[in-house]
Amino acid sequence: MPVIEITLPSTPTAATTFFFNTEDQLIPEPGATIADILNEQYNNAVPDCGSESAPAFLCSGVTVRAVDPSNSTPWVASQEEGDAQSFSFLRTDSKFSKLAYGRETGLIFYPDFSTPDPLVHLNVYCSFPIDGSTLNRTDHGCGASSTYPNDSGPCQEQGITTAADWYNHYKSVSGEEQRHEHQCGFDVSDDGSYQNTADSFVQSLLSMQLLGSESFAEQNELRIESWSSSPVNDIPI
Repeated sequence: MPVIEITLPSTPTAATTFFFNTEDQLIPEPGATIADILNEQYNNAVPDCGSESAPAFLCSGVTVRAVDPSNSTPWVASQEEGDAQSFSFLRTDSKFSKLAYGRETGLIFYPDFSTPDPLVHLNVYCSFPIDGSTLNRTDHGCGASSTYPNDSGPCQEQGITTAADWYNHYKSVSGEEQRHEHQCGFDVSDDGSYQNTADSFVQSLLSMQLLGSESFAEQNELRIESWSSSPVNDIPI
């Protein structure tokens, strides 16, 4: 598995870049090619992956999970996070200046449509435009928070279907932590109750743009199905 370096943008107009350094590798790896693929995925700002039920994260962007560098087995799913795990989505129209918890190491998963056999295909349950405080939420971390049990469930469930709707709901309470817990996440699951999940994901990305500098300073969040029961060699890293 190659080690790829990421340079996150220092300003909203700058780009994220992925590059390969031979000195980082424990064994020879085809990392330069992988870095090129990641840069291509990052710049591929498609609205969907061919249909209204195929959100853009299935074929574009870079889905990354920040990990603790002191963890000797970072590919093991977190028991604390339960049946879903937290990731962030990087793309030219989905920028932020740091990974979760300010960590500087992470794992990158294949876009689902590029995942080779026999690696597992994992469902993306929901998308939050900014950190969703998902450890305090029900239903894979996509449901209501314990702080706002009546107002923080899935966006579509509340009739919130556009970025403007989401932004108004987010700003309806005061305080950064309170807003993170009060916000709703867009259901983008392939086995959920809602159609046109491609547009729901587009609205999640557009919501980031409405947040402006607040979004740039804080990563977004995807909740992805846990792989805890899968053999380590089948994890789509």
